[in-house]
Formats: sequence, structure tokens, C-alpha cells
Amino acid sequence: AVSEINHFVNTRLSAYYLDISKDRLYAEGASSPERRTGQFVLTLILENLLKALAPVAPHMCQEMYHFTPKGVIDGFLSVEGEGPEKDDDCDEHRLECVFTHGWFRYDPELWCSKDVVDKMKVIS
Repeated sequence: AVSEINHFVNTRLSAYYLDISKDRLYAEGASSPERRTGQFVLTLILENLLKALAPVAPHMCQEMYHFTPKGVIDGFLSVEGEGPEKDDDCDEHRLECVFTHGWFRYDPELWCSKDVVDKMKVIS
């Protein structure tokens, strides 16, 4: 599984997605929808990579989690009722663990769009 994640990060994510996304992240205005959606996707990628790698590389993932800005951690999607409650007056996420956010949840109805899949077939 780790080699599959490594292959995904090095080929699909780095060589393809990050390469085509960097213009939108660097050139668009700070509050533009294009830049904000790119940042949102990168937050989802970070969250789910940390969750997927945490069982096999817990110290590395915990360190990455610890140094991730609080605003990004607050954006992590967790299943309702799971994970620690946030206290706005405290930077308590520094005391949390990457394992407190639950496991990656894949909902094909949410993430698979026939229109997008068809467009991606044309691109690749």
C-alpha cells in the first residue's frame, strides 16, 4: 500500500496535478474562487495522505500534522461526532493526534462524476 501511495504522489499528484494547479495558486487573487478551490483540494489531499500513511509512518505523519497550520487542520473534514471538539480560545490542535480525525471515508457518489471522468479521458 505504501508503494502505491508513493507512486500516486510522485506520478499523478506531483507530476500532473500540482504542475497544472500552481498557476491558479500563484497567479489568482488571495480570495478568488479559483485559488480557494485549489487550496481546498490540497487540504483534502494532505488530510487523506496523513490518514492513509499514519498507520505505517505514525511519527512522520504526527510531525506533519503538528506543523500544519491551525486553519488547515480546522478545514479537515471529519465525520460528525468523531474527532476532538475544538475550543476557539485554545490552540489545542497542537496536542491532538492525527489519529483523532478518523480514517479516510470514500463515498463514490460524492467523488465520482461521469462528466469529470469523461473530460479527464480526453485530457489523458
